[in-house]
Amino acid sequence: MSVHVDLRCLQDPTHPERGIPTYTAQLAVATEAARAHRDLLWVLSADGPVPRGARDLLHSGRVVRDDDHAVRDGADVLHITSPFYGLPARIEPAPARYRATVATLYDLIPLRYPEVYLSSRHMVAAYRSRLELVRQADRVLSISRATTRDAIDLAGIDPGRIVTIGAGVSADHVPASDPSVAYDGARAALPDVRPGFVLYTGGWDFRKNLEGLLQGYAQLPRALRAQHQLVIVCSLQPQQREHLEHIARDLGVIDDFLLTGYVSDAVLIALYQSTALFVFPSLFEGFGLPVAEALACGAPCIVADTSSLVEIVPDPAGRFDPGDARSIADRMAAALTPGALRDDLLELAATQRYSWHDVAGRTLQAYDEAAPRRRAPLAARPRCRIALVSPMPPVASGVADYSARLLPELARHADVDVFAQAGADPIEVEGVRCFAAAALPAVRAAQGEYDDIVYSIGNSEYHYEVFAQARRHRGGTALLHDVALQGVLRLARTRRPDIVDVDALIALEALEAGDLVIEHAGYPAHRSPDYADLNRPLVRSIARRVDRLLVHSRFAASLARLELAPGDRADVQTVAFAHRTMPAPAEGPRDAVVSMGILSSVKQSVEVWEAFLLAATRHPHLVFALVGENHLDQQTLDRLQERARTTGVAGRVIATGRVSDAQYNAWLARAMVAVQLRATSRGESSAAVADCFAAGVPVIVSALGSALELPPGSVVRIPVTTRPDRIAAEIDDVISDPIRRQTLGSAARSHAVAHDFARAARDILIAGGADLSGVVSRTG
Repeated sequence: MSVHVDLRCLQDPTHPERGIPTYTAQLAVATEAARAHRDLLWVLSADGPVPRGARDLLHSGRVVRDDDHAVRDGADVLHITSPFYGLPARIEPAPARYRATVATLYDLIPLRYPEVYLSSRHMVAAYRSRLELVRQADRVLSISRATTRDAIDLAGIDPGRIVTIGAGVSADHVPASDPSVAYDGARAALPDVRPGFVLYTGGWDFRKNLEGLLQGYAQLPRALRAQHQLVIVCSLQPQQREHLEHIARDLGVIDDFLLTGYVSDAVLIALYQSTALFVFPSLFEGFGLPVAEALACGAPCIVADTSSLVEIVPDPAGRFDPGDARSIADRMAAALTPGALRDDLLELAATQRYSWHDVAGRTLQAYDEAAPRRRAPLAARPRCRIALVSPMPPVASGVADYSARLLPELARHADVDVFAQAGADPIEVEGVRCFAAAALPAVRAAQGEYDDIVYSIGNSEYHYEVFAQARRHRGGTALLHDVALQGVLRLARTRRPDIVDVDALIALEALEAGDLVIEHAGYPAHRSPDYADLNRPLVRSIARRVDRLLVHSRFAASLARLELAPGDRADVQTVAFAHRTMPAPAEGPRDAVVSMGILSSVKQSVEVWEAFLLAATRHPHLVFALVGENHLDQQTLDRLQERARTTGVAGRVIATGRVSDAQYNAWLARAMVAVQLRATSRGESSAAVADCFAAGVPVIVSALGSALELPPGSVVRIPVTTRPDRIAAEIDDVISDPIRRQTLGSAARSHAVAHDFARAARDILIAGGADLSGVVSRTG
């Protein structure tokens, strides 16, 4: 069965952080994880940027633009995740393209408050046209029982077509092991937050009843109010902020009142985990996701006695009349005071759980009920004499090392001419000839055309000549080790301007200034650190000059396709990321916990070091080593080493600096567990993780990018924002469980054996069109 899921609401130009985009993004990730045999495409607008909400879907390799050929061909089911977003819409149900439609219904609030939301004929017409789209859907996915009742009573939708799927809360919303530590984290970002604060978070809307909340707060006894500052987390325009501050001043609570503006997810979670009370005074909700998030983080919650909120807080004692300031104040006072009500609210927070996995299961079942399944076949093409254009050893480049290991395996099936930098190490492989990179045109002219030219491309200055040759000779294959080419093109602007096109120059200037690229200028809310990671990786600079782009993960493929024009997206293919072959791990004790590769902020080396300090105090028999060249500033490195000295573990927590191959392998042989984290991903695959896999070392990785595609049971995944104490706890768990270590190491090594350089070479040749079924390898 094929399904197209409309994710354009994630690209909302002004408020992509609001409830519907958040709901849609989290449900999409859970549905992708549970999809089984179903063929899902996640569809973004061709006009908008890649939103941060789509990041965790990119590894699927099925995030596409709505002008993509695959979308135009239609599917069994179209899932309209936000029926009232985006008029006019490109993706609309059409009998010739979709056999069934599914629509998510969050609420029918405009029908309850038409004087507010439907104040003109134009708005009424637009809303009713979209409501009709929901009415005609084969399945309507309602997010609460309250919304289901409204769908039947207000919209006249057949109850037999409605599925109440509910909502979930992401896995990083958990109670704090120590609320005081969570409070310290919140206060680090928001210094004016006081202990014992009362929290609200949500949008700005009359329905959210912020004025009522302030009025109720103002009626608390002065002494109680002084102990419990009111903190409102909400994105506000200047005039909205001034309005609330004016009300607070008139009510005499301005000194006990804090407007934070927008905060990051990590800060919001810390606020949930450390608040004395979460208050949600909304007049009407489709679900009330902030309440579910607060409960998941262990916060006692009181809510308005309305709509879906009665489903989340079922005890009437935990609810109040949102139109009565006295009712709000009384319930707040009771909930803040030790006693039966507070105990009940804390018990609810400890037991109430909302699982996206369950919501995804109900969603997938609705797809199955809406339309039957359908499958499609695949195919390939033949070729056999190739050129490999790549830096080679002794260049200090991971790509050079990768190409050197790949070369003998390519030569088993094809004659290979290598075009590398001057001074490359001699290559003694049968069937391989070596030339200077600049000699490629002359060799082609003298000896005829190659069946394929493979350009092995990374993101450093060692690839200028590879870029130059790819720009000069149209066609061939680009093997992209980094799908984001911003680094090499940024360096090349002054050193090799001939390889940087005008389009890339304009994009680089915008990204370096922290601006949106010109085509996304109308989406100001997407101006964030994630924007540069997810948009304009500049792969189009090479894509327009080759026949195909090969990348190592579905995540990287998604990033590439989302930047490319529709006609170029099918040229992106995924091939195996090769793991080197290493001897079976030696029997005997291992005495090290390691982090392999360069030290940098992207690799979260500071957090890993802090975690190593904590773990080292609990495991005095082990050494903890960050093995690799330092890319942190010297001041940071000095500070970390001083921390090791003051902690008393300086001899056992070390940064080795750059090491030889033999030393690197020796550390792998000593490793009991490895910690390989990343703060962000631009589509790269980790050679360090691959080396650990080959050595049978259990690895703790960030749940990010291509690491999400490693097989279950082969790694320990932790959230990107995990604190050092939690990293140390994960290290403790692996160290203390020999059976788990053995299971992880065996699964990792099995994956490495199945994804060796022989498989990678075959993938590359087949992608280029070679038919290897009748080829006799040089090893017989």
